[in-house]
Amino acid sequence: MGGGAPRRAHVLVHEPHRVQPVPRKKKIRDAVFAVSISEVDREDVLARAGERWRDKIHVVRCGIDLAAWSGLERRPEPGRILSVGALREKKGHHVLVEACARLRDEGLDIHCEIVGEGPERDRLERRIAELDLGDRVRLLGALSPEETRERYRRAELFVLACVVAANGDLDGVPIVLMEAMMAGVPPVSTRLSGIPELIEDATSGLLAEPGDAAGLAARMKRLRGDPALRETMGRAATERAGRLCDASRNALAMVELLRGALP
Repeated sequence: MGGGAPRRAHVLVHEPHRVQPVPRKKKIRDAVFAVSISEVDREDVLARAGERWRDKIHVVRCGIDLAAWSGLERRPEPGRILSVGALREKKGHHVLVEACARLRDEGLDIHCEIVGEGPERDRLERRIAELDLGDRVRLLGALSPEETRERYRRAELFVLACVVAANGDLDGVPIVLMEAMMAGVPPVSTRLSGIPELIEDATSGLLAEPGDAAGLAARMKRLRGDPALRETMGRAATERAGRLCDASRNALAMVELLRGALP
C-alpha cells in the first residue's frame, strides 16, 4: 500500500459505563473516518472528543435482515404484550413488571411475556411474586429464533422499557425494536439514547420517560384500548424500520466509507 502511516477507520462503541473509557480523541485523530450508530451517540462522542472532529464522524445505523421479518403473518391475541431482551437492568424489565401491575389494578386484561435470560431473573421473579402477577407476567427464558418469531406474531404490542443502569450501562438502538417494528407490532419504549431516532413518538410508536412505570402503563393502556391506533402505528413502524434498518443498505454505506479511505 506504499509508505506513510497506516490509514485507519474506527467504529465508536457507546460505553459510558466503562471505568476507563476508550481513548476516543487519539482514535479519532489517527483514523481516516469514524462511525457512530446514531446521531445522539455521535453528539456524545463529539462532546467528549471535541467539535473539530465533526466532519470525520459518520452515522451508519445498525440493521436487520428485512426479508426475515417482512410479511410475518400477524395473529395478535387480545391483551398479549411481548418484551424481548436479556434480563439485565438496562432493559427495564423491572419497570415493565410495575407497569403491568398498574394495568391489572385498573382492570385491564393483559398477559405479558418476557423472552430472555440473565442476572436479573431472581429479582424479577421475586417482584412478580410480590405483586401477585404470576398469572399475568411470564419469564420465558431464552427461546429459539423461530419460537421468538411466533411470539412476535401473537403479540398485540411490544414493550422495551430501557433505562440507564446503576453502573451507567444503557442500550444504543435495540435490535429487538427494529424486529418488532418490521414485524408490524406497535412498539412502546423510552426516550433514551438513540431510541427516539428509531421510533417517532405518537407516529410509529409511543415513548415514555425511562424508569416511569406510570407513564409506561399509560401508553400501554392507550394502545391496548385503541385497535385503530395499533393498526396505524404498526404500519408506520414497519415503514420506518424498512427505511432505517435495512442491514444490506446500511452495510453498503459502510463499504462506501471504506472505499473512500483507500489510498
